This record gives sequence, C-alpha cells and structure tokens, in this order.
Amino acid sequence: MEIIDDLSSVNLNSDTIIAIGAFDGVHRGHQHLIQQMVEETRQTNRLAGLITFYPHPSAVLSPYNPTLYLSTPGEKAILLEKLGLDILAILPFDQEMAQTPARDFIDRVHRRLHMAELWVGADFALGRAREGDVEALQALGQELGFTVRVIEPLTWQGQIISSTRIRSLILKGKVRQAAQLLGRYPSLAGEVVRGSQRGHCLGFPTANLEVRKERVVPADGIYAVYAWLGE
Repeated sequence: MEIIDDLSSVNLNSDTIIAIGAFDGVHRGHQHLIQQMVEETRQTNRLAGLITFYPHPSAVLSPYNPTLYLSTPGEKAILLEKLGLDILAILPFDQEMAQTPARDFIDRVHRRLHMAELWVGADFALGRAREGDVEALQALGQELGFTVRVIEPLTWQGQIISSTRIRSLILKGKVRQAAQLLGRYPSLAGEVVRGSQRGHCLGFPTANLEVRKERVVPADGIYAVYAWLGE
C-alpha cells in the first residue's frame, strides 16, 4: 500500500476507485465498503484508494469540542493495509482545506488519482459548507468523467454502524458491544509511566499507560485485557 500526504506528488498509470472520509476506527461498516471496493478493482484492473484527513475535521471546525479518536493515523494505516488497499492518502485538514469548494477538491482528486469511480454513503458530503453532497457529486461526475456509487450502510441490531456510536459505547465502558461494531477488541497504545504506587502497596502492581489525550478511553472500571510489550 502506498501512503501519500500530498496529491500533487502522485503519478499513477492506472484508473482508481476512491472512497473519501474520516474512517476513524476502521469499523465493520468501513470494512464492508472497502472490501467491496477492493473486490471491484481486482475485477476491473483498477487500484483501490482511500482519502482521509488528519486532524479530524472537527478539530478545525469545532476546536472547543473536537472528536475523540478511535485510532491514530498510524493505527488506521495498519488496519487499512490489511484490507488490501493500494493507495492511502492522509491529507492535512486545516482552514484552507475547510474552505476549499467541493468542485476544486474533486477535480484535483480526479486528475491526480485518475478517479474512475467515487464510492460514498447516502449522507456523504464534502467541501466548503458541505456543498458536495451526493447529488452535486453525481453532476460533477457527469461533467468530469467519473461515476458515483452510493453504498448502503451496514447495520447491527437495527442501527447503522458508525464511529460516533462506537465512541459512545466505549465512553460508557461498554467495550464488548463496541467490539461487535469494530470487528475486533478496542485497543490503546502508549508508554508505561510511573503511577502513584497504590497497586504495588496493595500487592497488585500495575502498569500505568500514558495515552494520547485525544484518544477515546473507556469509562473508569476494571477490564480484562490482552497486553503486548515489544514483540
């Protein structure tokens, strides 16, 4: 999988099928879309590409109430590579990107990535003031020469699987339900740091994990975990 951070540096010889979005957590809904997209590219001799952003758009648009992350960019890249993607673009999201008209951004993607198809959800929108909704993108596709395919969302227990729903479950300590939506156990990574030594004094020494403050952390409680140290 090729990872890029600047569309102007891309030089492709093949057409692509592209998906665009935050894809935070790479949950079962994301996996459902990407697996279909990868299968389609293998049948049509195209490349499967995904465009995502860092920081999360909410960190720029709502700086006083930013979205907590289910996965870091590095963790996201590892998860996406396992799904068979050919190209992952992690683009910086700033005020300039937020004010970019949908037409300008999509035109750049179409030219640089040779986008033949754009796969989106029914409620997808991008660009300044979210002007690039499905109807607008379909019109752009007819003009520029790509098709837009709308993918039905994956549901679980009658509700759409979403990163927002998973964050809420983890914050409430409902990690078992979150795992069912993620398709794997929630995970955290960080440095083991010195704590207050309370556990050691009680005869149960613990490892205190320093986690990035923008990560979603389960509610206070006692959890069973798997731990990896080094290899």
